[in-house]
Amino acid sequence: MTLKFAGFNQRLRELIEESGKTHKEIAAETGISKNIIDSYTSKNGSSHPSAENAIRLAKVLGTTAEYLMTGNNPSPFTALSPEQKRLIQNIDALSDRDKSILKVIIQSFIKIK
Repeated sequence: MTLKFAGFNQRLRELIEESGKTHKEIAAETGISKNIIDSYTSKNGSSHPSAENAIRLAKVLGTTAEYLMTGNNPSPFTALSPEQKRLIQNIDALSDRDKSILKVIIQSFIKIK
């Protein structure tokens, strides 16, 4: 099976912009050099990632490697606003204990509304 990379560079640029992160921040979170990320997002569209790098980028950007590479089956998270995505990323960064505490707080808040 051959992957069609048409639009990859544009999709990646849009997702990075929506994330509110810089290429340097994406590089730090993925372990991919900033220069490589710059080449992936170039307007000439000549550079495409390995499967491993596509997975790393997708994870950090809250989507799937399939969506990044083909434009098919976008993650439900791509419909979220940038603020909603940041909230989810912040929650993911919490310890399991802190997530449990936050869950109780949210459930209590919903009950009193």
